[in-house]
Amino acid sequence: MNYNIQKDQSLLIKNENQIRQVYIENICYIRCDGYLSFIYLSDGLFITCSKLLREFEEKLSDFSFIRINHNTFINCKYFNCIEHEGKKRTMLLVDGSKFQVSRRKWYKVKEKLEP
Repeated sequence: MNYNIQKDQSLLIKNENQIRQVYIENICYIRCDGYLSFIYLSDGLFITCSKLLREFEEKLSDFSFIRINHNTFINCKYFNCIEHEGKKRTMLLVDGSKFQVSRRKWYKVKEKLEP
């Protein structure tokens, strides 16, 4: 997977009282809880904004991001491994974060991660 396309690309993220420029290569994953999205960055910080995950999916799918379940969208650049326990699949990122991969999304995830 070519992660160079992420370099020098950015998004403008608006939260309650500021607009912030975020470089795509620094986004590890995005989690959604209702109408709030939490953007987790490689430096350990996160940004909260009121955007649907679907909006991020539309903007970032071409940049090696993939939706792995109903509320999680990850940057494949930070992928470490997938653990299998029966039919349960858990994705681990390099920062130690763990996320369940849904059955419906598994085939797309597998397709995206295979060389």
